[in-house]
Formats: sequence, C-alpha cells, structure tokens
Amino acid sequence: EKAGLLAGDILTAVNGDDCAELGIDGTRDRVRGEEGTVVFLTVKREGEEEGTLSVTRAYFEVPVVAYQMLEDSIGYIAIENFDNRCADETIAAIEDLLAQGATALLFDVRNNPGGYKTELCEVLDYLLPEGPLFRSEYYDGTTQVDESGPECLEIPMGVLVNSESYSAAEFFAAALREYEAAFVAGEK
Repeated sequence: EKAGLLAGDILTAVNGDDCAELGIDGTRDRVRGEEGTVVFLTVKREGEEEGTLSVTRAYFEVPVVAYQMLEDSIGYIAIENFDNRCADETIAAIEDLLAQGATALLFDVRNNPGGYKTELCEVLDYLLPEGPLFRSEYYDGTTQVDESGPECLEIPMGVLVNSESYSAAEFFAAALREYEAAFVAGEK
C-alpha cells in the first residue's frame, strides 16, 4: 500500500523477471528479501498500462483473527487461516469475548485456505472435550492421533463455511459438528 499497490493489481514481473516463468514459489522468493532492501514490482492495473513500483521490503504481521461482539451477546471470530499465531490469537479472542459477556460464539472460516495441523488442534483442544481430534495415517503404515484434554468450552457455537473453506478450516468445522459442539452453516 505504501508503495502504491492496489487491490486487484496483477503482478507480472519481479525485478524484471516474468512471474509466469517464475511460478508462484519463484515469484514469492523474489519478492521476499532482507528488510530495508528494494524490489521492483511490475504490475498490470485494470484500464492502465503496466507500471513498475519500487517497494522497500519491511517486516509486518497480518492478523490471523478478527473479532467483535455482535447483538445478543454473540461473539464473532473470523479466522483467516490456521497458520502461525492462529491458536494464540483465536484463544485470546475467545477469552476477550467471554470477558465482555459473550453467551455464544460464531466462528467464520469462509475463504480460509487452511494451515497447520498443530494450530488447528490447539484451538480444537481449547473448545472440545476429551477425545480424538485428528488422526494422521502415514505411508509407512503408522498412525498418530492428536487428542483433546478434558477441559472444554461449554457455550453454544456455530461455524460459517463456504466453497473456499479448505483443509484445516474443513477439519475445524467437521470436528465441532461431529462433537455436536457447533452447528455448521454455509456452502459446501
């Protein structure tokens, strides 16, 4: 944003290297770099000619969770992904909403691309009663089962999903539904 990038801009080149040839991983690796260094991004903007922006690299964290109190004391928690910090941010949001008087929770995992099993299981462990959360079966025939501890959150809950809720977001909704801890609503 500081460099002039806008939502909807299409990245076509990084430092003159074509993004189509670099692929997703190559493009990401070229854009990322040491804080304080400059990268040149060529973008195509609707209705305009391609242009190149000079961007100074900087460290930033994008919040994984956003939350607010809705009417009727319903705590709303939008989980963007299950990447690093998801469990800490989600549990902190729940605790803050409960302290504000939430009597029910609504989790929104629409457009959530998933993330790490460890983050998923930590959130589910906080919410669900004792029992299996996630079973991993490996190619060598071994199995690992992540378990929930005995403590859980006993409050009405719901989960919003859509056709873009993937991976850990799907497991999150399914686990809450299977434990009959939450209703799930939205698109398949």
